[in-house]
Amino acid sequence: MIKDPIYGKNNLFAEADEAVNTYIFRPLGWPIAKFLKNTPISANQLTFIGLIFGILSGVFYYYGGNLNYFFGALFLFIASLIDCTDGPLARLKNMQSEFGKILEGIVDYLVGLSVFIGLSFSLYRESNYNKGTLFVIVIVFVLIIIQNIGWDYSRMQFMNIMEKGIFEPVTSFGDFCQKHAELRYKERGIIAKISIRGYYIYNLAIERFLSPTFPYKKKEVKYFNEDERKQYYKRFRLIMRLWTWNAAKTKIVFIVLCTIFYQKKILIFGLLLGFNLLWIMTFIAHKTNFYKKS
Repeated sequence: MIKDPIYGKNNLFAEADEAVNTYIFRPLGWPIAKFLKNTPISANQLTFIGLIFGILSGVFYYYGGNLNYFFGALFLFIASLIDCTDGPLARLKNMQSEFGKILEGIVDYLVGLSVFIGLSFSLYRESNYNKGTLFVIVIVFVLIIIQNIGWDYSRMQFMNIMEKGIFEPVTSFGDFCQKHAELRYKERGIIAKISIRGYYIYNLAIERFLSPTFPYKKKEVKYFNEDERKQYYKRFRLIMRLWTWNAAKTKIVFIVLCTIFYQKKILIFGLLLGFNLLWIMTFIAHKTNFYKKS
């Protein structure tokens, strides 16, 4: 169970979090965060350390072979552990910030990209540069992006409705920037500004093009009263748990296990078919329930 008491105070976070985070990464990350509390290391610095481990993981995967796959899996596990440690560290040091959350999300994608590129080159090379293998790799990459976008959006939607009682669709990039103007101008660093702008574009793309769970045909703000929140929670609690199995960390653990034991066929089969079948079932369940009348 979650041993981070700060995180554990909000049951919604636990319900909308992946099982591998709840039972593996967060329990391991909490004592590390407590150890780092009295050190000069900041949460953002720890996030960048996680990025380094993620890139090193991709490098080892690129060279391939049993030993390199082992170290690739090890560094990927460490990067994932750090991803569940920097947040608790920020809370312990009272250094939480919106930019920190955005930075963490960007680093997650960069780590995933590094690992996927490294694995892809390795598998393509080991197949004697077979074009069919390259085609499968590209398809898997696109499908993983779609799966992660669906998970990101569904979790954001669930948390906004349950915590704030509001669902507010974004209609344009300018509208989105205006709503986050305070955050945009608060940060002075160029990296922060670039990161925030990328965050804007990513969220706008989800809202306008790739959201699999957009619940209303009209782009209008929807407010939920207490009773409506309870009904929403009752309807979507299990669906949200199903969404958590579509998230990135679950795939990371799957990749770690497959590469440690050098099971390349199981890796490709799982990423190409297993996770996509699960995503389709989750998508149908979520879409059906959103349009179903209470």
